[in-house]
Amino acid sequence: HGDADARNPSFGKPSDVANHYRERDVTLRRLAFEYELIGDYRQAISLYKELLELPHNEESSSTWFGYARLLMRCAQLQPQAVEALQYCVSLRSPEEGPSLYEAVFLACMLENHALPCSDDVQQPTPSTRFVAALSIIEGYVDKHAGEQLPLYFLFVIYAFEAYGQQAEATEAASAGEEGVAAAREETAQAFRAEAMKYLELARLTPG
Repeated sequence: HGDADARNPSFGKPSDVANHYRERDVTLRRLAFEYELIGDYRQAISLYKELLELPHNEESSSTWFGYARLLMRCAQLQPQAVEALQYCVSLRSPEEGPSLYEAVFLACMLENHALPCSDDVQQPTPSTRFVAALSIIEGYVDKHAGEQLPLYFLFVIYAFEAYGQQAEATEAASAGEEGVAAAREETAQAFRAEAMKYLELARLTPG
């Protein structure tokens, strides 16, 4: 077979190589999807890694975004998903920044405190993760001031944090830690005010 290919004058032409990679891309996507459907998530992820190794996918933001989604969808591998999504975003120019879906997905994982967001032994604090998630969405809003959906998401982030701070205030009060309770209550009120501000801005922004 190798000799036959070597005698073929068209063998190795750029167009043939590109066609080969395109066909391999289609095959790997199909197989990864099929393995995911039958619940063999390890094989699905392995096949998707092969997909990422194809030359045209190495710096394809959409393919890396799909990989991050697969990691969370199949195995809740949040640290690896965060890393993949951060690389996906890095493929875009600073002027362009992440897409809304990329920004929201990354912010959601940072706000998902039930899972770690990195492989480091010492994880970022919840407040650090909140600030990072907020920065991502605010950065998107700065570049896309006329969009309504990211404003709603800022409302969600602040409302979520307000709820968490209020819960901590209640817990501290029950434990007799009045100073801590008062501080958490004050923070919760500030976050609720920010949440309502962005909710009103979203309502005033044409959808």
